[in-house]
Amino acid sequence: MEIMMLKLSCYKGRLGNTASVTNPASRTPSSSANPLEDLVNRLKPDRMSGRAMKYPYTFSAKLAAFPYQMYIKHVWLFRYYAAGLLISAPIFYKIQKMSCSPENVAKFEAKRLAEQAEHH
Repeated sequence: MEIMMLKLSCYKGRLGNTASVTNPASRTPSSSANPLEDLVNRLKPDRMSGRAMKYPYTFSAKLAAFPYQMYIKHVWLFRYYAAGLLISAPIFYKIQKMSCSPENVAKFEAKRLAEQAEHH
């Protein structure tokens, strides 16, 4: 008997205040023209359960459960990643533009042909 009372007290704490959950039958019907929409709205829960998942299985659940604030506060890499990306992006863009310029492509094509002629 004591074990059963202990289990019930554990469940009482997990369920929280169940009086705040409204009864779906007591909801007022909406004035929608679509009866199927009314049915779907009546079957929707008013609120989520409030309990966190034991393990977030989906990628979106993992993103939602990730402690961003803690990482931004304590990990320097998170804080400076965006700044480093903004500073380095124009530099890499200019390097890419210079390496893919027609003059550079022609220069390396000539080098490749010269090396190929040496080997054959």
